[in-house]
Amino acid sequence: MQGRQDTEVAALAAIFQQEFLLLSAPGTQPLHYKIKVTPPQGATMHPCSAIWLTLRYDAVVIPNNFSRCTKNYPLQVPEIILEKISGLTELQLEQLAILLARRVRR
Repeated sequence: MQGRQDTEVAALAAIFQQEFLLLSAPGTQPLHYKIKVTPPQGATMHPCSAIWLTLRYDAVVIPNNFSRCTKNYPLQVPEIILEKISGLTELQLEQLAILLARRVRR
C-alpha cells in the first residue's frame, strides 16, 4: 500500500502544484496532506471562496469529524477536515463537509 499511496501523492502534487501541501514527511505514515480548493474560473456562486481540504490516512479518531480512515486503505475513506480560507459561512462549510462525507462513502 505504501507504494500506491506515494504514487497517488505524487500525482496530486503534480495536479495541484502550489495548492498541494504534504504535511507528513515524504514516504512516512500516517499520510497527511491538504489541498487548497477554489471555485473554477468564471464561477458565479461564491467566486471568492476558498477552503483547505485536509486528508489524513491512518488517523486517530477525533470527535466531530465526518469521516475516518483505517489501515484498510484504499477501501475506507480518510479523515476529512475542511478549513475555511475565505468566502463561506460556518454553516456553508459544515454543509459542504456533510455533502463530501456522503459522496466519498458511495
